[in-house]
Amino acid sequence: QGRVQPNHFTFSSAFKACGNLSDPRGGKQVLGHAFKRGLASNSSVANSVMSMFVKSDKMEDARRAFESLSEKNLVSYNTFLDGTCRNLEFEEAFDIFHEISERGLGV
Repeated sequence: QGRVQPNHFTFSSAFKACGNLSDPRGGKQVLGHAFKRGLASNSSVANSVMSMFVKSDKMEDARRAFESLSEKNLVSYNTFLDGTCRNLEFEEAFDIFHEISERGLGV
């Protein structure tokens, strides 16, 4: 009672810190807590998880996070697009760009 509980802002900040530290192991521990609290599917949290994996050069984990999103928004696409470009995966980057255009998410 009276305890402060982490919310989606808390988890998003923690994932950002793990990404900046290139600490995906720490991020996976935080992700476990986010799942326990039912916040892992929040779009802000999910995008932060993906960004953490991109910054940590864990593209397979970032790809799994991207593909598991039930509702992808422009932030989701841009985060994953950034990761594919950082990892010189240009063919996949073009595919993502076209998907953004097809869904009418871009300008």
